[in-house]
Amino acid sequence: MAYAVSAGAAPRGVLGQIYELADSRDLPAEAAGEDGGLFYRMRPVHRLRELVAMLLACRNARDRLAVLLEQRNVDLPHALEERQADLDAARAADRDLSRALNQGT
Repeated sequence: MAYAVSAGAAPRGVLGQIYELADSRDLPAEAAGEDGGLFYRMRPVHRLRELVAMLLACRNARDRLAVLLEQRNVDLPHALEERQADLDAARAADRDLSRALNQGT
């Protein structure tokens, strides 16, 4: 798919439907690399085989668009939950920092 996008055969937005930018912190130690440094990678958002099977079964571009939009509709609530957890953690850290700064004065 990445080749199709780079060759202009598929729109750029397709990759964003299939992959998200991730880093090496969520990888097991065996896959993280020998130097242990942080690196960025493309992580599948969903089961790629299922999506490919659905896209291959499509008869035309309209059907493929419907599959991609439906998959996005499925993925958005999960992404929203993750972002909400990040926001809750940031708010808790902000409260702790504010409390610590107020106690120090």
